[in-house]
This record gives sequence, structure tokens and C-alpha cells, in this order.
Amino acid sequence: MNAPNLTWAAVHYTHNLMLPALDFGMAAAFLLGGLSMKARDVMNRRVTAATPRAIGRDLALQFLSGMYSGLPVVDANGMVIGVVTEFDLLKAMQEGKDLQTVKAEEIMGRPPVCVEEDDSIEAVIAKMTAHNIIRVPVVREGKLVGVIARADILSRMIEPEFVTIFGGQ
Repeated sequence: MNAPNLTWAAVHYTHNLMLPALDFGMAAAFLLGGLSMKARDVMNRRVTAATPRAIGRDLALQFLSGMYSGLPVVDANGMVIGVVTEFDLLKAMQEGKDLQTVKAEEIMGRPPVCVEEDDSIEAVIAKMTAHNIIRVPVVREGKLVGVIARADILSRMIEPEFVTIFGGQ
């Protein structure tokens, strides 16, 4: 029960899920219907990550692009060593830190909350809801291989009742 193979830019989903009184984890479990998907089946393999030396200003520019609210921070070997979020930047500013000089490694959350690529979707959902996070890095032996957002999980679990395709494709 996967969504049609159409790009997000070309599709508008108009189906409303009526799941009153369910939290995200319960709603996702309901939508899963017992499917045995793994993190690798849902993850986005194109990932933007920050280096420990990325300065606050550059992080803010990434966040202001609207595509990110947080980024994994990786070392020179691609190992996830933390996650930096918009909230971390706000806290740094509140503490009087200069966004021109503060570095990701100084403000990132650690240890990072990650999932393994072979983890079940149920385990991914449990970790995301337990830590109240929007996106989670996916690792293989500690190295970044993808990222999963809550929307990635939901989009794989529903079949829309209506789709609009632009460009006649």
C-alpha cells in the first residue's frame, strides 16, 4: 500500500485523515497496518549535514531556506556526532553567542538520536515520539546514510484518494 510514484512537487494530496485522540505514534501504527518496513525503505538518501566547524550564520541560512529545521553534524569520517537545530541557534543567541563565530560543535545536541538502517519503522516511530523529534538521522555503523522525517513515514503509509498531476506527466 504505497503512494503512487510521483514527485511531491507534482502532487497535491487532498485526503484528510480523521484520527481523533491519537498521537503521532498511534496514528502511524494505525496506518502501518502491520507492514514490516525498515528505516532504509523510507529514508531519504540525499542528506545535507553540517561539519563541526559550521558557523551559526551558515546554519541559520540553511534553516531559513525552509528545507531544514535541524541538521546532523558529522565528523571527517561521516560519523554522526550530534544534531544542531533551529532551537539550538535560538538558545545560543539567548546566551549572547555571536552567530558569526559560534560553531555547530559548541551548540549541537549530543549524543545524537539516530536509528540504524535495519531498524523497523515501528522502532523509528517509537524513537521519534519518545524524543519528540521531527527528523532522525539513519546510520550504518555510526556513519550517516540517510534521514527520515515524520512526513516521510506518513507519505509511505497512505494512498491518497485524489492526486493532481501537473505538466501532463
